[in-house]
Formats: sequence, structure tokens, C-alpha cells
Amino acid sequence: MASYKKAITGDLDHFLAYLDQELHESSMSLTKEEELATTIDDIKVIVLVYERYSYSGGNRLSLNITLVNKGNDIDVLAATSGGSNAVLFKFNTWGEENFLGILADVVERYKG
Repeated sequence: MASYKKAITGDLDHFLAYLDQELHESSMSLTKEEELATTIDDIKVIVLVYERYSYSGGNRLSLNITLVNKGNDIDVLAATSGGSNAVLFKFNTWGEENFLGILADVVERYKG
């Protein structure tokens, strides 16, 4: 499992649309599996789950993203999973790291 965390500034709806578009453009096998949202007081929380096929691992990987928003502050928290086809030990994590790297690049390019 690989993880990523970044605090950014911007409009949550704008960032969400940007993120979804950029991720879908990064891989033709990418699918959004789930999107959940809730609001607690004035804090919005969105959980996104994406999957894509990993050619290096020969399997599908998941990317779980949590967005926590208050005002114009957005925390992006993400973790990947599923990058190994071994039974006892996880040894092939290239696909997970690559998937997370794509997300990190998309977030870093965001101009809120």
C-alpha cells in the first residue's frame, strides 16, 4: 500500500471535477467505483474509490481518495491497494506506486 497527503486551497466542486477528469484521462481502464459524501457541521467529506488495470502486476488496483473541506481548504488523503498477486508476501507494488504518482501529479498541478 502506498499513501499520499496534501493540503491545497480551492473550490471543492471545481477540484472534484478537475480531479475526476484528469484521472480518467490518465488511464483508459480507469473506473470510478464509488463516491460517498457527508457534511459534519461546516466540514464536507468526500470519499472516492477508483480502479484501474495494472499491466505490470496483471491485476486491478484501487485508489481510495478522501477529500476533507472547510471553506477553501481541502485536505487530500489517498491510499492505493491491490498491487500484488502473491499469496503470502506483497512484492509487486510498482502499479500502486505509479497510480499514486499519477494522483500526486494531478493534485500538484491544480491551480485553485
